[in-house]
Amino acid sequence: MRRLTLLILFTLLGLSSNAQNNPENSFVSNPNTEHVVLFIPNESFGISQELAGEVAKYNAKNHIDLKLDLKQYRIPFLSSKATILVRTFKSYSVANNYIKTIQQENPDFIRGQILEYTWVISIDNFNTLIRSKDKNSYLAFLETLK
Repeated sequence: MRRLTLLILFTLLGLSSNAQNNPENSFVSNPNTEHVVLFIPNESFGISQELAGEVAKYNAKNHIDLKLDLKQYRIPFLSSKATILVRTFKSYSVANNYIKTIQQENPDFIRGQILEYTWVISIDNFNTLIRSKDKNSYLAFLETLK
């Protein structure tokens, strides 16, 4: 039921695409499609709301031209804390440049042990991840891209 609710929610938010057409239900590299960035907090981090606020302030100050939208979702198989989703980037390269800029500027929210993962993920792969609830398969897929 929870998975169905998440899929319906993501469809309504425009995060659904042709992932349903992937019969293997596997992750695929498609850098020219829309991507999102996931900030997945460390389990020991205190309050996800603070993290979301810091990311929103950073985006408003440094990336206003990208017109990014920020949402928080509880995705228990990723973290017990709310995952921050920043959307929508027109391609992998735009999303990856966003991450590289953040790493170079080193804002407070990426210092220390606050984040467990920062992922650039296509909308198709995000939908596959939500359906499969298999973080380890996605991590293995990321390793194949290196």
